[in-house]
Amino acid sequence: MKTKLLRNIFALALILFSVIGCGRYEEGPCLSFRSPESRLCGKKWQVVSFMKNDSDLTSQWTTNYNWRLYFDGYNDSELDECASFDVYDGNINNATGSWNFDAPDGASFNVSIIHIGFTMMNNTYVFDGIYPLISRIRNKYTILRLKNDELWLEHTDSIQNVYVIKFESN
Repeated sequence: MKTKLLRNIFALALILFSVIGCGRYEEGPCLSFRSPESRLCGKKWQVVSFMKNDSDLTSQWTTNYNWRLYFDGYNDSELDECASFDVYDGNINNATGSWNFDAPDGASFNVSIIHIGFTMMNNTYVFDGIYPLISRIRNKYTILRLKNDELWLEHTDSIQNVYVIKFESN
């Protein structure tokens, strides 16, 4: 009787640790019944925090580029296709581009890495934004947190500057 009870407790603990430990993103959520695409797509994301190596660039961002990012639905077709991506300033679409989850060498998609790139509609030759969220450059980000209303992205550049950009959907 005791061995059955211990075995059941051990099995339950193993299952709980597996479920809690299987979170895809460093900052959560630990468990979600919605796919990453459904949490990301179909809403406008606004920057609420823009950090570079613990320096706060949020006021500079909101003063100059108070953009909202819109991720269109992702097509999981195994063809390495990208979904469209739009940048809004208020209700005006200022830029368009694409995004995709990381899929190294045809392997299954890594939904903790996202690539984003866009160009300005008025002038496709202009670099606009604050690095790494800048036009004409396609950058790779690590998703730290992806909830229905929160998105945290991290990017490390070639000289090891770490950028953390936090978004909220509205």
